[in-house]
Order: sequence, then structure tokens, then C-alpha cells
Amino acid sequence: MIKLRLKYGEKFYPGFLTDSNWEQLVELCELFAFPSDSLLILPESLPESVFSDLKMALEQRGTVPRVFRLPLSQKPQLAEIGALTEALPFGAKNVEQTVFLLGGARFLNAVDFVLGLLRNPAHLVHVPTTLGAQAEFPFWNRAFAASSTHACAFQTEGLHRELVWLPVAVLRSLPEATFQLGLLSLLRLASLFDRQLFLFLEEKASRLLTREPDLFLQTLFKVYKIKTDVLLPTEFHTLLENWYVHSLPTTLWPLLPSKKKYPHTALWQVDFLLRLKLSQTLEPSAVVEWKRIQTVFSNLGLLKGISPALVRDWAARLAKTEESEWPSKWVLLRGIGKAGVQSGIERAALLKALDEILEVLS
Repeated sequence: MIKLRLKYGEKFYPGFLTDSNWEQLVELCELFAFPSDSLLILPESLPESVFSDLKMALEQRGTVPRVFRLPLSQKPQLAEIGALTEALPFGAKNVEQTVFLLGGARFLNAVDFVLGLLRNPAHLVHVPTTLGAQAEFPFWNRAFAASSTHACAFQTEGLHRELVWLPVAVLRSLPEATFQLGLLSLLRLASLFDRQLFLFLEEKASRLLTREPDLFLQTLFKVYKIKTDVLLPTEFHTLLENWYVHSLPTTLWPLLPSKKKYPHTALWQVDFLLRLKLSQTLEPSAVVEWKRIQTVFSNLGLLKGISPALVRDWAARLAKTEESEWPSKWVLLRGIGKAGVQSGIERAALLKALDEILEVLS
């Protein structure tokens, strides 16, 4: 187990990278004097095998935890958030219970949005159960809810952070598409912020595909070092948020009538390639580095599942959409481990980049 010292706002809170020793988590909650009354909140889609050992560990300590499963869409809209607020079993005695919140990034975001609205949130243990959530959880300072046309139309700050538990062993059971989205998160963080992490991914790409827990302990520890050493002294964390908020999947994609034909993961894979191609146009002198990033992208299996039809749909939409509907800011790479914000990307540049992606796929 690796102990982490994480910072949110002006406060520090503990995190633990682990191979899923749930008994240790229960012991930590007792050490921190969290209430014994326990509640597990998780998405309906989460397999029982992911949380059954935690439930058993709590029962062995004399606690019978309640399990609360929630249905939630990929991009919860504000009306759904309102229903979620009514559905969650929180009340006047929140401070007298410990809530274990298990799930992926979208689920944690939705429940965090609600928790940010509560005056007296419960004692909270975040347990990200996907690679993407484990990699990016400490980087987010806000939670978002969608409108009918934009995935990040509403936001809340003042998120509740007390303890985060990161069990890498659960990554073995992830569906392939969810695992690929997590690998993309790792590559995005490395490409944006840390050359050494990129070199590590470049060397270990084939082994990462085997989902070895020990290797992911190493990998995620390097990610959290970025949080401490690179992002805390700077405002670079806003680049990661801008990448998400000002992206084609969160702005243009909701307007596409054929959006249900394509996997969620593929949207973000194309978004990454699009930014890579735009970066290559703006910084042609770094051609060797762009090729290295594209090679790692391919070696991590991230070209799989991208349909040329998806790229053509995006191109068709861009060709006839007002520029006001596009992302206004683009986080682009300046090299491996370097990034900046670019405005005023022209339609011709975007279409050219999409054509280049089609060439890669062919």
C-alpha cells in the first residue's frame, strides 16, 4: 500500500494506492473515527464482485452496511441531478454515517455534484473503480451537470474530500472500452504535463495491456507525483479541465443526430487524435515527438474501435456548423510534457486534421 498526501483547495486529505486490501480500508476508517454506520453508494452497473469484499470486511467488524444502487446516464443532465438529490439517502444525520462512494468518473462526478450542494455532508470515502477515475480523480476541482446541448453547462465547487481509496486490482475486471478510456487518460496526462511519465508509458505499453496490479501501482504513483510536483505550484490543472470542457465530445457531439451509433470511448479517442494533428500543424518542428505520441497511442490499443464513419460524421457536422458552436479554446501540445491554450482554430484546419485521422485509420 502506498500512502498519498493529496491537496484540495487549502486542505490536505489522505489517499491510498492499494492492491485491494479492504480490511485495511475499514481499519483506517476506524482510525479516523468515522462512524460505524455505513452506506455503500454505487451505480447499478457495478458488478457485485467489485464491492463484495468491502461489504464482507465491514460485516466482520460488526457493521451491516446498506447498499444503495443508482441508475445514471453517461452525461447526467440537471433534471436528473435533481432527481438524484431526492433519491440519495441523506438527511439531518449525515454526519453520523460513513458513505463509501464507488464508481467511475462520470458516476463520482454526478454524486459529487449533489454532495457539493449539501450543508452537512456525511463522512465520505471515495473509491474510484475505473482506471480513468483513479488517474484523474485528484485533478478535478469542480463537478459538472449537462444541459441538452452541453455536457458541462452547470458546475459546482466546494467538493467534499476526506479519504480516497484506489484499489488497482479492480482494473482486471473492467470492460475493454472502459479500460481503454483509462489508458487514454494516462496518455493525456503524460502528454500534457510530464515527459518522464510519457517515457514510462512508452516503455511499458505492452505490459499495461496485461493489467498487472503492481505495474499500475507504479503508474498511478507517478501520476500522483505530477499532481504534487507539477500542478500544485502552478495553474496547469486548469489545462486538464479546459481539455474536457472545451472538447468536441462535450460541445459539438450532443448536437449530432447520429450520436448513439458510436461508443463513448471512441469519441475521446478521436478528440485526442484531433488535438495531436492540430498540434502537429502548429508545431511542425516537433514532428518526431508527434510520431512518438501516435505510436504509443497505437501500442496501447487506442486505435481499436474508432470507426471511420464517426470521423466523417464529425467532418460533416463541422462543415455546416456555426463556429460559435465549436470549442472556443483548444488545449494543444507544444511537445511531450508541454501544452498551451490555442484560440481561433479555423474550420479548414479542423477538417484537414480529421482527414489526416482517416489516413491513420486506413
